Amino acid sequence: MQKIKLFRDIEGNILDIGGGGEGIIGRLYPTQAIVIDNRKDELLEAPKGPIKLIMDAREMCFVDECFDNVTAFYSFMFINKDDHPKVIKEISRVLKDGGRLYVWDTKIEEANPFLADIEITIDEQVISTTYGVGKKDAYQDAEYFRKLISTSGFKLIEESTEGEHFYQCWKNLG
Repeated sequence: MQKIKLFRDIEGNILDIGGGGEGIIGRLYPTQAIVIDNRKDELLEAPKGPIKLIMDAREMCFVDECFDNVTAFYSFMFINKDDHPKVIKEISRVLKDGGRLYVWDTKIEEANPFLADIEITIDEQVISTTYGVGKKDAYQDAEYFRKLISTSGFKLIEESTEGEHFYQCWKNLG
């Protein structure tokens, strides 16, 4: 089981991509975050606090450069790989110049199905969950995201890896 401890160290407003379900970023930043998910049931399941909107990350209904930060906490694994470039392009569009993109995710060799057991600590609260997918062409790793995001106008400014799990912080170069 992967253990992740999260701190409240992001300043400014936050767009959380795929933040339904456990709603980790919304729990951490209930007054700063706007959470989007394309599934209403996932948003209904998420804890109260942040603003929640049913929205497709491939075509977001926000004006350009309106967010200081964008987060994706184990979200890309649920987005079709063919759509990843479009989602990154949309993130770049809604993120202010110099804004930050934070990605937490995991290496997936193949998904038949793939399961990731994670224990997240926020303050004294511990959330244990399993994220799982079963789809073709699910392969992803930190290097995949380095290539994808760096070719979309972002600069990697921080990265850490623990086992198969990784965290990346990117700066939008506009």
